[in-house]
Amino acid sequence: MKLFMNLDLSHFDNDNPELRAGTVLALLLFFIGRLFDLMDIHFTISLFLHYVFQLCKALSYVGAFFAGYVTFMKWRENRKNNQ
Repeated sequence: MKLFMNLDLSHFDNDNPELRAGTVLALLLFFIGRLFDLMDIHFTISLFLHYVFQLCKALSYVGAFFAGYVTFMKWRENRKNNQ
């Protein structure tokens, strides 16, 4: 519980377009991955399409991870500079 009490959320107060864009990009890529997952379940009529949907899903999840990671590192850098 002490971890949540010390959590600094002051970065939400400032207007930082890089953090907002990185967060939106990570969420967008994640939901695109979920969309490819649903398309794989409902529209797969061949094994080739299954592999195409799986590849697109994997690429979007990897992109979401890296966008989230870069956004987190940028947030951490901004937080260190503000202290």
